[in-house]
Amino acid sequence: MSRKSSKSSVSGRPSNARNNVNKGLTSSEWVAQCTPWLDSEGALYQRQDVSIPPLKDFFLIWVDPYQVVFTNWQIQSPAKMSSHRGAICWETDYQGFKNEPEMRGLIESRTGPAELDFLDVLLQGRINFLDRMPPKLQMLIISYLDIKAVAALAGTSKYYKKLCYSDTVWKALYHRSGLNANMTAGLLETVESDGWRVTYIMAHRIRRFATPLRRS
Repeated sequence: MSRKSSKSSVSGRPSNARNNVNKGLTSSEWVAQCTPWLDSEGALYQRQDVSIPPLKDFFLIWVDPYQVVFTNWQIQSPAKMSSHRGAICWETDYQGFKNEPEMRGLIESRTGPAELDFLDVLLQGRINFLDRMPPKLQMLIISYLDIKAVAALAGTSKYYKKLCYSDTVWKALYHRSGLNANMTAGLLETVESDGWRVTYIMAHRIRRFATPLRRS
């Protein structure tokens, strides 16, 4: 069951965490699996953000090995603001989250359906390990993806767009694709002025148009 309460703030670790058994794992096994991936505050996942339009509420989503917490601060104009109005908080264990239409509806209305899908997958025990790796390791892994996968990942968030557009990733893609065999003085200038991503695109076009068509 969820618990709805009103409070002015939320501490780093929510109170009254309830024991939970993740599907296929005992509670202790699930906690052991999560522990290496918890952040400094003990969260498996947390997001603080402003709601998508037309709402302007501020919210916090918190997931630890035991529970899901959604806290919402309604942003009001100074004329309507009440000094007695605090944050509204919903807390539930993993199993309860599946059966809480009000809590799920609030999250979806403030974040969109993709966030709710992500939370459902996370609570099934499918941890997103890539998010928890250092940026250098993330870029190394991304550099082994094909171009379509890199483009798809870049569209998931501003953070991954920055990584996927980085010179580190595109330099590795450039050399791994064999385009370095066609490096020219002009392309070297492009690297200096526009970076490796633009250089990759230009070199790929040059190679494509320079390759003679095969006769059938």
